[in-house]
Amino acid sequence: VSAESPRLNLLEVGVNLGTGIMRRLAEGLRFNDTLRCISFTGSCMGDEVFAELAPALMENSSLQVLLLQGCKLSDASVYFLALMFKHHASKRAAKDWESTLRTYPRDRTMSGDIEAARVSGLVKIDLSNNYLTVVGVKRLRAALQLDTKLVYLGLRCNGLRRESTAAMRDLLREHTALEIVDLRDNRDPAVEVLRSDRSLRAAQMANAQRAQTAPRWPNMRDDDVVSVPTSVPSAGPGGARRYLAFQEK
Repeated sequence: VSAESPRLNLLEVGVNLGTGIMRRLAEGLRFNDTLRCISFTGSCMGDEVFAELAPALMENSSLQVLLLQGCKLSDASVYFLALMFKHHASKRAAKDWESTLRTYPRDRTMSGDIEAARVSGLVKIDLSNNYLTVVGVKRLRAALQLDTKLVYLGLRCNGLRRESTAAMRDLLREHTALEIVDLRDNRDPAVEVLRSDRSLRAAQMANAQRAQTAPRWPNMRDDDVVSVPTSVPSAGPGGARRYLAFQEK
């Protein structure tokens, strides 16, 4: 893994590499500009090993998806993730400012947009099945207030309580891009998947469009249409499943 790996888009590591090997891996990741997704799912790396990876996550400008389910991470690792989000936001702001200095608006080329895209930041991060507490959740929320890219945040199976749920509800209202926060299987049984108003409206529009274009036959009622659910049902052992609900007569 290095800047000379032009075709590397996905990296999956399911074992604990230890601090030494992770440090060497991080050196290659720092300047790789093709990698889009890194998965350490089930690696059980812990906070000490993750600390070796954190500097590379801050410097890498191409990564869009970071999967850290089942990595035995605590609030200590969230500290580094918060720094990462802040660092990416700062780099984007600096690139946006520099692009306004190069040319006048009427003569502006796409170069500024291209450079800004190089520090676009994560669109998905999954921290499910770890050891986070409300302290880490609030720290993450504070950092994400500066972010404009994240769409999905996974916090499933962390033993989080109602205070964390409230913090995530506030974040969904404040964030300009975030659409889904997965809080299933935590200690607040009333909450499963939180969705932003934008996400709910999009689902409603999709259902309405599907209803208009659905095939019809004689004696079919208006509510006998296929619809897409606006909440995410629990996935079974086989992984994520697609659900279509058909309302019978």
